[in-house]
Parts: sequence; structure tokens; C-alpha cells
Amino acid sequence: YSVNATVLGCTGPDGTVSILVTNPAIVNAGPNGNVCSTAPFVLLSGTVTPGYTTTWSTLGTGTLVTPNNLTTNYIMSNADTTAGTITFILTASGGGCPNVTDTVVYNILPAANTNAGPNQNVCKNSVIPLSGSISGVTTTGYWTSTGTGTFVADTTASATYYHPSSADTTGNNTIYLILTSTNNGGCLASIDTLIATFINAPKSSFTYSTACATYPVQFTDTSTPTSSLSTFFWGFGDASTNTLQSPVHTYSVGGSYTVTHVVTSINGCKDTVRQVVPVFIAPVPAFSYTNACVGTTASFNDLSTLATGTITGWNWNFGDGGTSTSQNTTHIYTVQGTYSVSLSVTSSNGCTTSTVQSVNVNPKPTAEFSMSGNPIFANETLGLTDQSTPAGTIASWFWGFGDGASATAQNTSHLFDNKGVFTITLSIIDVNGCADTVSHDVFVTLLPLVPTGFSPNGDGHNDTLFVKGGPFKTFYFRVYNNWGEKIFESVDQAKGWDGTYKGQSAPIGAYAWILDVELYNDNRQIRKTGDVTIVK
Repeated sequence: YSVNATVLGCTGPDGTVSILVTNPAIVNAGPNGNVCSTAPFVLLSGTVTPGYTTTWSTLGTGTLVTPNNLTTNYIMSNADTTAGTITFILTASGGGCPNVTDTVVYNILPAANTNAGPNQNVCKNSVIPLSGSISGVTTTGYWTSTGTGTFVADTTASATYYHPSSADTTGNNTIYLILTSTNNGGCLASIDTLIATFINAPKSSFTYSTACATYPVQFTDTSTPTSSLSTFFWGFGDASTNTLQSPVHTYSVGGSYTVTHVVTSINGCKDTVRQVVPVFIAPVPAFSYTNACVGTTASFNDLSTLATGTITGWNWNFGDGGTSTSQNTTHIYTVQGTYSVSLSVTSSNGCTTSTVQSVNVNPKPTAEFSMSGNPIFANETLGLTDQSTPAGTIASWFWGFGDGASATAQNTSHLFDNKGVFTITLSIIDVNGCADTVSHDVFVTLLPLVPTGFSPNGDGHNDTLFVKGGPFKTFYFRVYNNWGEKIFESVDQAKGWDGTYKGQSAPIGAYAWILDVELYNDNRQIRKTGDVTIVK
């Protein structure tokens, strides 16, 4: 700008001066920012209106490499990183104007510090829990692995799980799990590595006996390797637990129970197995018996019950060495006494239960009787007297007379209306239900009888003279003619006279006979005589 100066009242020329007006400098130190504490330098880059002299200065204690350059580097001091911030000032000077400044502030961020956690010995059957930490400029990161397993949950989280593959747990048995920081704010990513070394783990397994409610169930540990196992835990699914290796447990109610078996080896590795154990309802054994008497067939009857299912097996033990597998059975005891009789029953589900009863085997009574005579004649009253022992213990009697008739009195009598040998049987039952039977034969005899005539004419009717009656122990029959000559004799009642003598028919007429007999079971001898007439 040209400025004229005029002096009023003077005639001299005006004075003129040139004035240069300069715009103030425009200074921009750049935006505020962050810088990592481990960065080798802070890059400063500002802008200033051309024509001005520029100078960088700082409130920090580090070193500006080229402070008069708009673009320069600043090397931080330890005090700078401790202070946490650095202020930089860009100054423009010259042109007659006052100095113009601009300020930029950098926050000094601590470098990311990544900790993947301590190295781990990992059981081969386990997932690996990961709980790394990231601090400093960032708290985020991600996991990677040198193995072929999978991460369970988000790999960008510091806390997750790694599920090893089968390839991971074989071979050299070691993998690396790497935690790398992200969002580092200009800092280099921080990396830390966890070494996972796989160690052998046990294999849990078990077996169990048939499980029946209210009866003990044997659980047997079959885990491997047996030499490395140290502790055991059982959860039986009914709120009961046990720490024995192979315990016994009783379920009070039938149903399905999930049994948990945990084994721990000496290296601290564990394995768990779960099985559903069906617990069946057991049968309730019971039985009754009758006629437990020496020498008598005793009956044993199964009375067992089962709420669900069927009973398929029975096992009797009679206490004297005798056994049976029938549902209902019989047994004969030979010696009086008290015997422990057991019955075991097995259900279709394999549940076996037993019961025991004391069975008192009573002595057998002895049946006996006497007869008023033997032999007897037909239509003669035979008296029968009970002589069974022990006297006073017999409760009932049954007589069978061998001819279809019977009686139930203690002492009785009977008439036989025909000859023969009849078996009289007495059956008794005493007050204990024990029975015995005895039989005796009675000989019923008809007195000898010789017909008064016969007709040996060959017509098949009354052709032979037989002696009726008997039976006889001895027999001797003779026939005589009118001259006293013996013309027939026989010692066999079955052999009669056919009316001949010396091969010729005897004449019609009367003939004398003599009969001598001796009765069975009797010393009595009877002689009878008479006449017989041949009629033609």
C-alpha cells in the first residue's frame, strides 16, 4: 500500500511511503494422536503458510531430530512414556508479524502385553481351558494353534476352550496355542504362546450284576489301565454315592437309573462314563407245604408273586440234600426232625430271591389191626380191631375189605358172602396229617359140598362130579361102588369124576363117597361122606 502525507498550509510536495501488509501465517501442527510407547519415534508433520520460518518445540524431554523442518521425527525419552502424553508446538515466524503457533498432543500408549497363560500338562481326554489376558494399548486378540483341533467358542476372545483332535494327542503329544493381540493402536501385535503337553488319561468303564429292587447290586470297575488308577467315584442316580473301587448298592425302588463312574489316575487325569441301569422289581418268594411226615410224600406249593414280569425258575432245597426245580413239587423225608427248606425264584428279568422256612417233619404213625379169625367161613362175621400206634394220636381210619365194601370206624366188622382170599386194608391219618397203610389177607372158605347127582352123558351139562367149597389146603376125594370097590380118587379139587371106571361108563345108580379136607391157615380137618347118583 502507498501512503501520501500532505502538510496542510504548506506548498511543498506530498510525502509518500510504501507500506507492505503481510497476512499472518497459518500454522497447523496436525491432529492429536496416539503413539505406542515402544515406537522408535514420533512422526511430526505440520503445515505453515509459505514464506515463514518454522520451528518445532516440545514440552517433552526427548529429542527433535530436525526441529526446523515441517516434517521431522521425535525420539521419546523414558520420562515421556512415564508422563503418558507429549505436547508438540509448531511456530511460524517472520514477515513482521507476531509468531503464530499451533499445538498437537500425542498420548503415549503402553504396548500390548499378551499372556497366554502357563504351559499345561493336558489329559488326552480333556478339552484345554484357555484364559489368556491382554493389557496395554488393547484388550482384544485371537487364538490360533499348531494342532488340528477346534476352538470351542469365539477365537477372538481371550477366554475359550480348545478341543484336541486325535492327531493332537498322538505323535509328539505337544501343540502350541498362540494368543495374538489386535487393535494395537500402531503398536506391533503382541504374541504369547502356551505349550500344551498331552499326558495319558484313564478309560472309565464298569459292569454290574442284574439289578433288582431291594436286593444288592454288585458294581465292578473295569477301567484301564488298572495300574495307574488312584481314586474312584460312583453316583448311583438315586442321590447315593460311593468311593470304593467296586461297591455294592441296593436300590429301594425299581426304575431306570443313570449311574456315573469317575476314575482318577495317579497323574491327576480323570475319565467319566455314564450308563443307564435298569432296576427290575424282584419277585416275592413264598410257599406252603402239607404232609411233612417221615416216609410220606410231602407236597410243596409255590406261592411266590411278582408285580411285573413272570417267574421263570424255581429252585428248592429241602434241607436233607434233596432238591427240585419244579414250580410245585413233592419230597419224602426219611428221618424225623426240623429242616430248613429254601425256595429261590427267578424272574424273566433275571432277578433271583429266596425264602427259608423251618419244616417240622413228624414221625409216621404205624397202621396195624387184628382179625377175629383167619380163615373164616363165608357169611361168618369177621371182627376187625385197630391196633395202630401211637395210640390216641390217630384222627381217622379207612377200611377197605377187598370186595368193594369199606368202613370208617376205628373198629369194625364185615361179612364175606363168597369164598376167596380178600385183602383188607387199613389207612390211618394222625393229628399231624401223617398217614400209614397196612394190608392183611383173609381167607374166606366155603364148607365142602358134594352134589347128590350128576349126568355124565356128554351133553356138556353136569357131566363131571366136582367137590365145591374151599379153598382147601389139602384135598382127598374117593368114590366107591356098591361092592365097596374104590372106583375114583383125586387130591386135586379141580379134577372131578367123569362117571367112568376103567375107561367104561359106570352104570346108573348110587355111589358112596368120602371127602377129607384141611382148611387154609387153620389146622382144622373136615371129613364128609355121602352118596351121589348117576343119572342119564
